[in-house]
Amino acid sequence: MFRQVMGVHQGTVDSYLEEVLCNTVEQAAQSRALTEARLKAAKINQVVDTLEASAQDPEVVVRELVHSFNLPHVQREVVQRRAANENKRFSEAARGALDETYKRVTEDILQVPQE
Repeated sequence: MFRQVMGVHQGTVDSYLEEVLCNTVEQAAQSRALTEARLKAAKINQVVDTLEASAQDPEVVVRELVHSFNLPHVQREVVQRRAANENKRFSEAARGALDETYKRVTEDILQVPQE
């Protein structure tokens, strides 16, 4: 009977110590996570403040907007013009080759003696 009572007490002590340790670890982890979050927020705030300070100048804002919208459009147009020029060049070469071939075939037909 004594051993049973001691076993129950030992189990109770073990579960109590486990709960205390878990709560302590949880509190420490929560405190550390909160500290890290505050540090990251401070760093991010510094970056945002710097960006906001530079973006308050209207010329900078306009320049960045124009750059972000127009540059890709201009680059697309340049690529399209290059492709159109290449296509035109190849089309002219193909047309020239076809004209030359047609001429030769016509001349060959005219030179063949008719029976």
